[in-house]
Amino acid sequence: MDSSDGILLKNENIIWNYIFNSIVSNKKQNVVDVAFFAQFLKSNILPDIEPDELFEHYQNVMVPNLYRSEIEDAKKLKLIKHLDVLINDNGKLFIERSIKLRSIKWHKNRLINFEFVVEPIQKQSNVETLVKRAQELESKFVDFITKRSDIPIEQFGQIWLWNLFASIYNIDSTDDIQPAFAVFVHKLWFQPIEVDIKLKFLRYFKIKFDFIIKDFIISYHDVNITSMNVNETYSPQA
Repeated sequence: MDSSDGILLKNENIIWNYIFNSIVSNKKQNVVDVAFFAQFLKSNILPDIEPDELFEHYQNVMVPNLYRSEIEDAKKLKLIKHLDVLINDNGKLFIERSIKLRSIKWHKNRLINFEFVVEPIQKQSNVETLVKRAQELESKFVDFITKRSDIPIEQFGQIWLWNLFASIYNIDSTDDIQPAFAVFVHKLWFQPIEVDIKLKFLRYFKIKFDFIIKDFIISYHDVNITSMNVNETYSPQA
């Protein structure tokens, strides 16, 4: 992953919020194109990023992964609907399990309508809290699964393992560690982890290898992914 990719990944929340405010909220613009991002870059300085490069990243990385982005739930779903983003079965399942919804309606792969469960306004949504917690624990998760690669992966559903994790990293409560880890796993594909370990977790947690994940693993780890399902095998490139 080159430096520009890293800059774009770190700034995706800023980009999505700009798109939401311009397209959905204020309705100042109705098309996301190269000219749109040229305007964005006038007020948001991203070093060495050109509008066409940002537009390509938006099309090839951000849109396919919008359903698992870290922006607010309401903004995320409104963007998916407004931009007519196609969501595959894996994405639908992620949305329906991670966001507290009273109802949601799909037509094939398009979001038609949704309604949130009404909760007291002072409470954060469950997914927002877990995403924040996953971010806080991200470096510890990476360190733990790297150093303890000897632990059978099925044990990552056991309480004793998260008690061990909490004791190693001096964490007071284990209540939210396991669900936060489940959120973290959805972004494990671009973490600095050895490919053997990474693929093992992606398979076990049934994270589908879309073309974004596949392309990143091939280029970052210099391996050759031979299929597109959760039982993928790989071999070093010649």
